[in-house]
Amino acid sequence: GGYYIRSDSAASGYVAATPPNAPDVYGVVFRGGSSYLPPTGAPGRKDDVQVVLQDLPKTGFLLKSPLVFLDKPAAFFAVFDGLRDNGAAADFCARNFHKHLLPRLSLRHTAWEDFELADVLSDTFSALDTALLSSQAQYEGCSVAVALLVGNRVATAAIGGASVLLVRKGEEPQQLTAPHVPSNVEEVARIERNGGCVVDGKVGTYLVSQQPDAQQEEITRIRCATHS
Repeated sequence: GGYYIRSDSAASGYVAATPPNAPDVYGVVFRGGSSYLPPTGAPGRKDDVQVVLQDLPKTGFLLKSPLVFLDKPAAFFAVFDGLRDNGAAADFCARNFHKHLLPRLSLRHTAWEDFELADVLSDTFSALDTALLSSQAQYEGCSVAVALLVGNRVATAAIGGASVLLVRKGEEPQQLTAPHVPSNVEEVARIERNGGCVVDGKVGTYLVSQQPDAQQEEITRIRCATHS
């Protein structure tokens, strides 16, 4: 019978390859939308950005990242919440998240396992973080919540104060992701395991530092001071 092969530089030739995924088309109806409420007293300011890509294969084709082996429907929704009353990082991440996600999805020709969809979102977050730290918005920040629909599965991920909720008619909302904020006990434990610490900032806020030194204490004092 027939079989698939691929080039392998290590083997100096061709080796057997896993057959590509035959995409399934599921009868899932997806509708995306977004809205934004500006902060009270600042109607012209926009700290948050929403991204809805209702047809990922079409978007991938236009960006030269074909997704022909991906189950359908395939869509993407994300919310980017700017921090410190600044939307620079949120805008940067909204414009670039899919540029890191689609090539990763395009590289795969076989079926995706559930944990692999979660891993590709995690890898995209890491790549985007590296890009953000090299951009003009490197001193800003944003929280992110994303949902990736592939066939009849939805992979979700969030970082910062944003979170993903599952809402079913007649049921209580179910929180799918926990907020990564210093007021969360589990997040404090994670920060400390990685050599960081959480210190008090302004009223109702916290600061994350690599270590509690005199310089950080001075930064905290300045942030907490009343400015005229």
